[in-house]
Amino acid sequence: MPKITFSVQVYQDNRWMIDAEMDSETAALKYAESLVTAAEHSGVKVTRERTRADGTISEQEIFNKTVQTKQKKLSIKGIDDANDCKNDIDFYNLQSRITIGRLLRNFLDELCITPTELLHNYRIIKKFIELDI
Repeated sequence: MPKITFSVQVYQDNRWMIDAEMDSETAALKYAESLVTAAEHSGVKVTRERTRADGTISEQEIFNKTVQTKQKKLSIKGIDDANDCKNDIDFYNLQSRITIGRLLRNFLDELCITPTELLHNYRIIKKFIELDI
């Protein structure tokens, strides 16, 4: 007797990734719809995978939706005080990097980088400039 499973996949980082495997088609479709509603991925699909007694597997797509993802709005956090930078060297010192980390915490966390990396990596600086804050 063939074994049937349902794979719920999400499109993330330019590839399909398995989010869940279920034995029930109804549960898989319901879960896929909840992922579509959440709009955290740009696509959601469900595939039926049938494993036959001889070990061969057939796959059939039974659900596929493209999702308009919610854009995260980057905001700069307010701070009460900060040291003034009197010259270029002050901009790169520890107190300055701490202040940058406090101001841009969301941006830095999203890219998994430190304030030092932001200050020294042109690609990251360019990405920050293009945000149009």
